[in-house]
Amino acid sequence: MTGGFEAVHAMADRNLDPVSKTLLYDKLEEWVSPLNERRDEDTFLQAMVVYHLLGEGVIARAGQTLAARRYDDLQGFPGLIAGQRLVGRDEARHIGIGVSYLRSRMDADPTRTRALVAEVLDDLLPVAARMLERANTDLGELAVSGYGVDPEGFYREVMRLTDIRLRSIGFIEG
Repeated sequence: MTGGFEAVHAMADRNLDPVSKTLLYDKLEEWVSPLNERRDEDTFLQAMVVYHLLGEGVIARAGQTLAARRYDDLQGFPGLIAGQRLVGRDEARHIGIGVSYLRSRMDADPTRTRALVAEVLDDLLPVAARMLERANTDLGELAVSGYGVDPEGFYREVMRLTDIRLRSIGFIEG
């Protein structure tokens, strides 16, 4: 059974677009894997920012929101539509866990928490901008066929959700 899983995993890796690989896998691993060695609160907070707030609360949510606009095209696949709604509900719970934790850390120590969140953002936001350039060059048709928007539209949704998530934890006022 392990051999079959490894073969599927290898095939998925070969077909992963470079933008998803960089933002969703490489950067996620870079920020979350230190938890294997360090179990301190700061490392945990930054992993929560990357995984729950940005990975699930921004990237995954942007994909789900944009894909949901295409459900009318899938009327012959009610199971797929129902499944996507369940995934969205589950993601909302994960986002809530991350937001609740990060908001509590912001309330307890806003200066330290802001610095830790800013460190993550300073690393990831420039990467996201570079990946937009690459997506515009290499992945425009894929974005339109999958999400109904060009890469710039996907990026706008990502930035809109980033703003919402940062406001929800108190990182941005207003």
